[in-house]
Amino acid sequence: MSFVFGDSFTFRSASNDNNEYYTAGIANASPNGRGGDASANGSAQVKLPAEYIELTIGLGVTANLGQSFIVGFSNSLSGFSCGMNLDGDGRFNFEASLTNSPGLSGPSVRSVQQGMWYFLELNVQASPIHLPALPGTPAHPIGRADSWYVQCTFDFHVNGVSWLSGVVNSGTRETGDPASNYWQPTMTQPGHLNLGEATISAVGGGLMNDLYISDGAFYGDCAYTNLYPAADSSVSWTPSTGSTNNPNVNAHPDNALTYNTASFGGLTDLYEFDPLPAFNGDVLGTILAMKVIKTDGGSAQIQGVYQSGMTTVDSANKWRPGNTWRYKIDCSDVSVFTGHRWTQAELTAPLVAGIERIS
Repeated sequence: MSFVFGDSFTFRSASNDNNEYYTAGIANASPNGRGGDASANGSAQVKLPAEYIELTIGLGVTANLGQSFIVGFSNSLSGFSCGMNLDGDGRFNFEASLTNSPGLSGPSVRSVQQGMWYFLELNVQASPIHLPALPGTPAHPIGRADSWYVQCTFDFHVNGVSWLSGVVNSGTRETGDPASNYWQPTMTQPGHLNLGEATISAVGGGLMNDLYISDGAFYGDCAYTNLYPAADSSVSWTPSTGSTNNPNVNAHPDNALTYNTASFGGLTDLYEFDPLPAFNGDVLGTILAMKVIKTDGGSAQIQGVYQSGMTTVDSANKWRPGNTWRYKIDCSDVSVFTGHRWTQAELTAPLVAGIERIS
């Protein structure tokens, strides 16, 4: 199992929340985590790096009993969606939809209380089911159209305990109308009946934090610790102000008032990060977050870079920045140096990491 995406929300300001997410304009996740400002809440959609048949999403939330949908997945190419709803009694149900008549589970036996913090985790396995077209008969001249539905196997945890699980089918959606003399597709992307986006919601006064998405594993009630560039290690980018680079990229919360620039490929900035404070537990993963923009002509490509002693490791992900500020993140549930779970020692050494302009 691997770490797909995560966000602590705490390093961003409310004004640039939507830079993190795929759907601009609606991403207003609480910027201050468990001590967040209730006026800065809303819904956010994460465009995932690939399409998946199984995912687990975890999120810390304060319960708002009037908000309905709270966490789930979708694929905008096919119109499929699924996730957890919260009713006015504090009980949850699971919904899967490919039409206007979604499939619903029964309610959870247990309930949450208004305004209390809970850590929610939802695992979904999506299985597309094909129903081939059937020709009509003299008795039934209109046959069955070629159609699809999605069978969702789900398991929903609250504070590490399974509250609701089962199988729910979405409504069936046709890909054509057999009663017509021509093809009239109503669902044109049956190859995308899977999980392509994640949506989280804390509207109506709720708060949310500590988001993770894995390709199946439950991480349990977990929390992020933000580590910022504390010193230059080896830098070749040009600072917008001052003679050192790290102060320009460690604002709390993040802003674009100061920055470092690289005018051509081959330039790398490496920083020594804050040491990880000691704690009892395991390091479940790391996120290297870089906020970037391209201002020169032509195309550019960047990557994350990690360094330990004489060993340098490039991120598997490479990105082409656009002409607006966007976060690029590299997630890893194992050490990029050893291939085994990250240790606290690796992150208190301190960790040396940064960014390279490749081209």
